[in-house]
Amino acid sequence: QLGASLVVFNVDAEVNGGEIEIVTQPWEGWEFLFGVSLLDATEKDLTFAGVTKDRAMPNSPDATFNGIARYEWAMFDGNMSAQLDFVHVGSRSLNAIDHPALQAGSYTVANANIAYATGDNRWEGRLFINNLADENYFHTIFDISTLTGSLQRIPGSPRWIGGEIRYKW
Repeated sequence: QLGASLVVFNVDAEVNGGEIEIVTQPWEGWEFLFGVSLLDATEKDLTFAGVTKDRAMPNSPDATFNGIARYEWAMFDGNMSAQLDFVHVGSRSLNAIDHPALQAGSYTVANANIAYATGDNRWEGRLFINNLADENYFHTIFDISTLTGSLQRIPGSPRWIGGEIRYKW
């Protein structure tokens, strides 16, 4: 982001990393998942304001973790389920410009839900709480300081409680 314009250009980069996901069902009705992603993403020889250097690739955290714990059981000729899940995203740069205001801290968001599906899977109901701890975090930060003297921060969703009913025909 330069002023009011999004500038897209290619630079040489080096990206190394990997991810692993482990899923287990140790007891009847239980399922656990844990995943980890490690990433080393660097833009090479990036020039900005007359300075050339290597920079962390935008929106590329060094580490992310995720997990799910789910239990499902038979009830009323259908299935109930309860689930907790989380994602942890490490700190990262949100722009190719090397400025502290354009860095985003790490965050962890957890969610929970309880659901019921009829035996024929035509009806489903679910109650949920997303972002259980009401974590404050930013998905994106735009530098519009040349226009307004400020940054525009796009926050993640706050705690959100709800429900849904579905019918499939």
